[in-house]
Amino acid sequence: MAIRSDHLCTLAQLETILGTNAAEVAVREQAIDRATEAVHSWLDRKVIHNPALATSVTELLDVDSRTEVLFLNEWPVPVSLSLSEDSDRVFATALTINVDYLLYADEGRVEKIQGDGVSIKTGQDNSYFIPGRQTVKAIYTPGYTDLASVPLDINQGCLEWAIFVLNQQRASGMREATMSLKRLVFTSSIPPPHVQTLLAPHRKIQVAGI
Repeated sequence: MAIRSDHLCTLAQLETILGTNAAEVAVREQAIDRATEAVHSWLDRKVIHNPALATSVTELLDVDSRTEVLFLNEWPVPVSLSLSEDSDRVFATALTINVDYLLYADEGRVEKIQGDGVSIKTGQDNSYFIPGRQTVKAIYTPGYTDLASVPLDINQGCLEWAIFVLNQQRASGMREATMSLKRLVFTSSIPPPHVQTLLAPHRKIQVAGI
């Protein structure tokens, strides 16, 4: 069974720890697939940009008053970002990177560049994003481009989670080679404590709207 293209650990890494066994390859690959899915779900963001699902995301962001910095829901942002702001939500004109705003791609952070004076259209200080509901529109393709660029603790977290699933199956009295793949499909949505420690710094923080 092929490992999904956005996998966060590899069969070779798993075999380095568990040893090689041709009869167990399919089950181990399934464990990697499920651990990858679980990690993405628990982090609540895309970690790797999946070439097989090459789609950009569009976000309409709420902005509080006197806001200079916004955080996108996904990160990193390795592909170009289209950012625009409009109190009327028409978004006809995109802002210019390094002129109107700065992008910190690895954090998904967007910072407004200090402007001069007050906008004729909005009456707002150009130093801040236009406040209101869904006044900023962002279009981008998030995620690291390949496994090599993924932080090591995410990679290790996926590996540890896959091993945890396999160990749980062994504890039930089933050998890897005789496990039902359907039985292995079940992976808890909450990582074991040692995996949480690895993944927690990369989890999306939920911020209340205005």
